[in-house]
Amino acid sequence: MAAAIASIAGCVLSIFGLVYSYRAAKRAQAATDAAREAREAVRRSNAGEELRALSEMAKELLRSVQGGHFEAAKLRSTDLLAGVAQARHRWIMFLLDDSPERVDKVTRKLNQISRAVSAPAVAANLELSGNVLKSCHEVVVLLADESGKLLKQMEGNVR
Repeated sequence: MAAAIASIAGCVLSIFGLVYSYRAAKRAQAATDAAREAREAVRRSNAGEELRALSEMAKELLRSVQGGHFEAAKLRSTDLLAGVAQARHRWIMFLLDDSPERVDKVTRKLNQISRAVSAPAVAANLELSGNVLKSCHEVVVLLADESGKLLKQMEGNVR
């Protein structure tokens, strides 16, 4: 009789142990999921911050071109070109549907701007200066738009 009671008690304790282990495993999975979501939120925030910084740099490029400071524009355009190319590859998973193509358009425009402001006679050539200015405006608008879309996505309004 004592052996039967001990056996039943052992079975009950085993069941409690099993239930406890199952609950611990579920909590561990929930913690893992929460950590993964937090990591993604931080990365998405980093992507948004980088796009905002690139957008600010684009505005500086525009101001340099507007002021006729083509040496400064040359430096800003090459820095911006490298930054946008890197950001596109680093943050592509956070960009929305048409965003990669729009970022590619920004890269092409920056490439054109960089070449144009590197031309020795850019200041004297009014048509070239006008085209550079127009392209700078497009880059500012596109980057600001992408930054805004990512911010909207981070706030939970998209996807």
